[in-house]
Amino acid sequence: MKASTQYNDYKGTAAADVSDYLFIRDYLKDRGVDIERYEPVGFELYTGYSNFVSYRFICKDNHSDENRLVKIGFESKDNISDFLDLFKRFNVVLTWNKSQINYADWDVSDDTIMIDDREDF
Repeated sequence: MKASTQYNDYKGTAAADVSDYLFIRDYLKDRGVDIERYEPVGFELYTGYSNFVSYRFICKDNHSDENRLVKIGFESKDNISDFLDLFKRFNVVLTWNKSQINYADWDVSDDTIMIDDREDF
């Protein structure tokens, strides 16, 4: 499985730590999903303009004789905060994908140049 968008201008990796108090299995069960049949093994997050957000949970279908994964989503309006609450930490790293240079292989300095852009009140 690989993430993709229409043009794939940026590509990269993602990692997440589970929440200490909210678990994907419980989240799905509370929303009516039979988690004994549909065992969550991953998720997909998609966002776009105008605060559009959609997320789906990738689940193993335990009633299938094949190695089969299904996506489970919901019709209600998705909220990015609800999704991010499922994780203690969530990190996405993307690099420009439209040049002949593969920036994903470059070393990145651990030093971050911080710019204070807060307004004085």
